[in-house]
Amino acid sequence: GQHQAFFWFADKYAPEQVYRHLNPFLNAFGIILTLWSIQLLLNASEPKKYRRHFILFCLFCCFPSWHDNFFNVEAIKHGARRPAAPFPFLLSDRSPLGQVQIKSRSEDRRHFSSQEILYPDWSGAFEILDMRIIYGMYPAKIIELNRGLFTGWLRDADQAVHRIVKPENPNEAMAEGLQRDLIVNRVSLLSFRRGEAVFSRIGGPYSEGKCHLLAQNQWIESYLCPEIGGVGYFPKIIQVASPQGVLHDLNEIPLNLITEVAITDKETNVGAGKVTSFYRQGDELNYDLKVEKAGLFVVADTYFQGWRAYVNGKSVDILLVNHAFKGINLPKGEVKLHLQYEP
Repeated sequence: GQHQAFFWFADKYAPEQVYRHLNPFLNAFGIILTLWSIQLLLNASEPKKYRRHFILFCLFCCFPSWHDNFFNVEAIKHGARRPAAPFPFLLSDRSPLGQVQIKSRSEDRRHFSSQEILYPDWSGAFEILDMRIIYGMYPAKIIELNRGLFTGWLRDADQAVHRIVKPENPNEAMAEGLQRDLIVNRVSLLSFRRGEAVFSRIGGPYSEGKCHLLAQNQWIESYLCPEIGGVGYFPKIIQVASPQGVLHDLNEIPLNLITEVAITDKETNVGAGKVTSFYRQGDELNYDLKVEKAGLFVVADTYFQGWRAYVNGKSVDILLVNHAFKGINLPKGEVKLHLQYEP
């Protein structure tokens, strides 16, 4: 109760955000005062001044500790001390996003909404693999890929703040460039505000009639577009291009074929098979596969230095596929593929 004014401010503007931005300045201020106190202490000649400076020095040395307590940082650092309401990690299977959650968890599918239905932080909490990404978490190649396929990616300052795909006109939600981008990113789940769904008028896997309704409520409706499979897949066509030519080639492939094509800068074989199970958690991906024909398996997840791939426990190389994603050559038979980010 003694810090009501501060807590009103913190609750209004989110305590984590207040502390995260304020704490570095407070610590820097504390260090400056501590160094100043040390200088005064070293220069002190009279005993009384010495005692005063020593007390001042001790107070300033304790500053980082007492400002933590004053700003209630312990409650932020240790959530158990400030009990929170239970979080509904499992959504209702009768709700649109509940159906999206089931498909994303059980079938390795990626989701997208041009109308900002699912905020990125919530997609992470619900373990829904969403197209809307935070740039700080992704390498430059992802940005180059999305910009190279869809010219509306981050077109203005408002979009740059939100760091998401956000067509400035709802009628552009299924423009050809965005369709290409969604296909390459393996987006097969779509959500819209109810009654505002927009599908392609120029063909492709997002055409009206090709996507079927999963569920709807009074606010949202979600769809599955089955022509796009999971994030991990066996491409039926492999093209070879220089790293500089991949984006050009991805823009030239007809929409009805792009789901089957993978472009690499190295010769490799077309594979075939199916994913029997998968598990994704943070920087770890696991696939159980039944490979009928040895060849390339693509995971539409970021290619970046630090990723390691293991096939049946043995380390293997990762190929760069479609400018920004990972590809692994798999042998025929029962295969366990493990991908781990090891910075």
